[in-house]
Amino acid sequence: MTSHKYNKTTSIDVSVILNETDNSFSYFNNIGEQSKGNVVVTQPNTLVNYKLVCNSNNLTFDYPELSPLSSEGTLIDDGNLDDITVSISADKQVMTVIDADLTNEQIGINLVVIKDGTKIISPDPRIVNKIEPQL
Repeated sequence: MTSHKYNKTTSIDVSVILNETDNSFSYFNNIGEQSKGNVVVTQPNTLVNYKLVCNSNNLTFDYPELSPLSSEGTLIDDGNLDDITVSISADKQVMTVIDADLTNEQIGINLVVIKDGTKIISPDPRIVNKIEPQL
């Protein structure tokens, strides 16, 4: 069994409000402040955990829709996502994205949750890779 060393873990709490006309996703950082759900990665092998909270609708995570983006945020048609791994906990309440490589790019993540067999897709928070300058 291979052991992995993760350099950093970031957690984002996700609250989803469902209604007939519009569904909304809210994101909260590790100190409870509302955020856009974006994460800046400056080290390889970073874990990003998205956790469903305030889940009175019994939502569960499904695998997200991932989009490779340039460092400016535009879609890359032939982009490579081989350095991204996604896993979902057994209870489907936590989704973990592992960003193994460090390239100067962004990854658009449309979170997908399921309610009674219906998929609900979020606007895309981003994982932004920024290379730290070497000292």
